[in-house]
Amino acid sequence: MGLKQRIVDRGKQALLQPSVLRWVTDDRVMKATRRSFVEQIDFRTSAGHFEGRGSRSRSGARGAGPRAVVTDLGILTPDQDTDELVLTAVYADVDVEEARAAVGWSLQVANNVVRIQPPRAQELTELRALHQRTYAAHRRAVELPI
Repeated sequence: MGLKQRIVDRGKQALLQPSVLRWVTDDRVMKATRRSFVEQIDFRTSAGHFEGRGSRSRSGARGAGPRAVVTDLGILTPDQDTDELVLTAVYADVDVEEARAAVGWSLQVANNVVRIQPPRAQELTELRALHQRTYAAHRRAVELPI
């Protein structure tokens, strides 16, 4: 199986695709701190899951809401019944208690927390090259026919 196929296969697994971003560039994931992950927010800039327990669907908001929150310590996913974020995966170099201590509430932990291993060197090289090509392509001016 080639690198391209492995990346596609990993993309199908919701927990593994976001984890690669942490290793490619840490500026694309939320830093987990008690200041950034608070128990109660002052204001809401996007719908999210509102107060949980199905309140998003009852509100008429479109879509299912966030499926995962990727942090520098692991991945949080909404609980199926309450919509409260639950720690479902941690990176290989992170302890579950470290992730729990980094948030401002009593973070629930899934029964089976996935331990995400870092990508292999070749995968990391390819992903960084893709990141650079994408960055360069987005910087090019687009000529529109007039």
